[in-house]
Amino acid sequence: RFRMICLILVVLLFILVLVGASKSKSTPSEQSQSGNEQAQFTSQLMSLLSEKSRNAHLLADSPQTTALAWLVNQSKFESYSYKRLVQRYALATIYYSMSGDSWKKNDLWLTEADECNWYPQNDEKFNNCDDDKNLKFLTLSANDLYGSLPDEISLLTALDTIDLSRNDLEGTLSSYIGTLSKISSLNLERNNFTGSIPISLTNLPQIQNLILSSNDFEGEGPLATDLAAWSNLVEISLDSNSLVTGQISKSIKTLSKLRSFLIGNTSINGSIPSEIFSLSNLKYFEAANALLDGQIPTEIGRSTDLLVVRLSRNKLTGLLPSEIGLLPNLEFLTLSENQLSGQIPSELGLLKNILEIKFEDNKFNGIIPSQIGQLTTIAALHVASNSFTQQSLPSEICGLTTSHDLPTSDLRVTCTVVSCDCCSGEDGTKCVAASEAIDHHRHPDDTNCTEPDIFGC
Repeated sequence: RFRMICLILVVLLFILVLVGASKSKSTPSEQSQSGNEQAQFTSQLMSLLSEKSRNAHLLADSPQTTALAWLVNQSKFESYSYKRLVQRYALATIYYSMSGDSWKKNDLWLTEADECNWYPQNDEKFNNCDDDKNLKFLTLSANDLYGSLPDEISLLTALDTIDLSRNDLEGTLSSYIGTLSKISSLNLERNNFTGSIPISLTNLPQIQNLILSSNDFEGEGPLATDLAAWSNLVEISLDSNSLVTGQISKSIKTLSKLRSFLIGNTSINGSIPSEIFSLSNLKYFEAANALLDGQIPTEIGRSTDLLVVRLSRNKLTGLLPSEIGLLPNLEFLTLSENQLSGQIPSELGLLKNILEIKFEDNKFNGIIPSQIGQLTTIAALHVASNSFTQQSLPSEICGLTTSHDLPTSDLRVTCTVVSCDCCSGEDGTKCVAASEAIDHHRHPDDTNCTEPDIFGC
């Protein structure tokens, strides 16, 4: 408490110097009244700040000190309510913390204009604030922001949306962002944030879109904790944070509104909890290039709204559940570079909307089911580098490439294991149509395979 009092006295002295310098033409009584108002506001403000931010006010050139100096020197200072002063201070601190003078667009920022009109949206009818002048939208995407996100973000308590994506922000993400109880969308993708993802984010009861992809976060992510507070969550994107670890909590079953679950290119590990497939609204399950292990739960057949399942380059083992055939809307199924074994289930022939099936580099054996030939929408089928025992590809699958009415043009198999009876022509490439994709699994003695790993060799 003593430290707090000393800090306030230092800041007040600084404010009084500023007031005296900026209002030297005012009468002594006017200066005294103004100074008292500045001092009272400063004292109240200090009680709202984190210890980090209070200490920053001891530095003459910190964003916090600069922001407060700008605020108290505004000619309309006395006309603003306390709430508006706090809001303007918070925005000024954000401006100075993120190199606001270098932004692509900083229209009206740090002017006497209403802060609700700073950097307005393209739609002139759109207002950044509600009817009570509380800031609801902070959208500065792709605006050349540099620096860090200060703790003062927590002072904007009415925020609904924060979009700071596609900038060059760095440093750790303030845990105080987890106090913004009204926020529904937080988008920080494609920045350079480091450190752990604050566990306080799991306390956001209104959050619908949490997008933290393509940063440098590390450590155990929020998915390993109790997720019950995220009952409104629709999308979570943690992908392309290669050092984010941890397992997926079984409490994910409480996210009944979840549609998009993106954790690819991370170090998230452990098994896929069967509970995730109790989510009837789930459409996108993308976890390629992670560290998931164990089997794909048979419960996957319950998520009948699934459009995309991408689990390539993990450590998945066991059989491919036949229940995948119960997913009528599935368009993309990529399971390459795992350790899946057994036969490919014939139920895949029920996937009437499938566009891509990619199973290369697994341990599948037996035969490639002819039912795949019923998939008239499929454009890519990759089954190279497995352990099939059949000698030739089913004619039904070859028919996918020979019919002019079908789109399939990218079919791959290991030529030294499975031959393609639909092959014709001197170069043996008729069945690949427009495809130019090549996988390098060609056997050195296989002189008949002119384009390795493509059906048609």
